[in-house]
Amino acid sequence: MHSTFEAICNRNTQTNIHEDAQEGGDNQDQCAICLDLIINQAVIVPCQHSEYCFRCMRIWTTTSNRCPICVQPIDYLVHRIDPRTKDFQIFHPLPIMPNLNNGDDNNRQSQAASPTLPAAQHPPNSESGPSSSQSDHFIGLDRRQLIYRHSLYVKHIPSNRYTQFYPVSSKHFLKDRSKNPSEPTRRDCPSAKLIARTIRFLQRELRAIQPEVLAHPIEHSIRVIIIILHRADSNSSEAVHRFSQLIRDPQLAQHFSHELTCFLRSPYDDLLQWDQVLQYPTAPNVY
Repeated sequence: MHSTFEAICNRNTQTNIHEDAQEGGDNQDQCAICLDLIINQAVIVPCQHSEYCFRCMRIWTTTSNRCPICVQPIDYLVHRIDPRTKDFQIFHPLPIMPNLNNGDDNNRQSQAASPTLPAAQHPPNSESGPSSSQSDHFIGLDRRQLIYRHSLYVKHIPSNRYTQFYPVSSKHFLKDRSKNPSEPTRRDCPSAKLIARTIRFLQRELRAIQPEVLAHPIEHSIRVIIIILHRADSNSSEAVHRFSQLIRDPQLAQHFSHELTCFLRSPYDDLLQWDQVLQYPTAPNVY
């Protein structure tokens, strides 16, 4: 372990010398996840990839235990590295939340073509509903695809005690997190629950968008979107701009932002219940 830390500190020292010798740099300090300048660089152990902000990697590890670049397992993260004093801090992630299923993206086309029933045919308390979160990916998928195909925007639902809708901002994704950045987030805190329900929504929603406009596999896009939601409100211009880097169609990215924001404001965890309350303008052959 000592040799690992020694290698990281030595490499960071050499990197600083190399960067000081250059003028302007060539995106060497750009985070591979958020694409902004790296703040509090994180090094993944054991692969030692370090092109990340610690904050981005801390969020990443809530949904994946593998390096975004080489896909090797993550044992822990090293951050707040001082090459001169060789001081650093270690972050040990908790086991990932069981919401993302390996191999889903390899079957995107077959899943999109799978027969599904419109959610309106499934009452919220129906015993014929899905038995696992994975089946949520398919229930109502054909309806969601038609909604994006016809550019139908969900109608606004007001925020009040009767609807139980309420505004959600990036602060809600950080709520009740530990003030110590080296401590992992508890899975039962409000922010973790919000992330879990957001992931369930994204797993289906991204499958409703044409595969050819998605810049990355679904699982990778979900993790990046979660990071975006920690930094910007889902309906903000910054978030829409970030979404357009994942969904390579500006109008579609704007539409996605609108649908996501409405879901985040809702009190629903179950996608079937969520589908029951949605109202859209009518269009030919949508229902």
